[in-house]
Amino acid sequence: MKKAELERLFREYYPEMYQRALTILYDRQESDDVVCGIFEVLLRQDMELLPEQSRAYLLKSVRNECLKKIHQKSNRERLMQFYAKEIQIDKDLKKDEERLSRLQAIAHRCLTQQEQDIFHMRFLEGLGYDDIARELCISRVAVWKHLSHLVKTLKQQFNNH
Repeated sequence: MKKAELERLFREYYPEMYQRALTILYDRQESDDVVCGIFEVLLRQDMELLPEQSRAYLLKSVRNECLKKIHQKSNRERLMQFYAKEIQIDKDLKKDEERLSRLQAIAHRCLTQQEQDIFHMRFLEGLGYDDIARELCISRVAVWKHLSHLVKTLKQQFNNH
């Protein structure tokens, strides 16, 4: 496209294109960037627009570029929210790890070896009562009694600290 024709289109359609972009984006700088970007593309690609279709093409280009901007923004915001959640999860994990180490220290100090084994199997390995009973060669009821005693002891000790 010739520079003179491009300048004429710019002077004629810039206000309408800018207003359309501003209506979609609600941001003056981004609206200006979108409109100027469209004219930059026209200049670089050396396109020829038919006079009767140039207005429609330019306004449609504004709409499309604005929608691209909005999509890019929403992706950026989603990424920022994701990272914020990851940071929070990381902080929560650190707190949980600290609590677990304190709990393990208390368990080591206050529980019998068998109760420590049951604590480890139940809460760290996630084994069920039957599996623990089978592994330690004790009854399911004995596992339950040990667990209720160790939970009571740990709660008491944990709350005291």
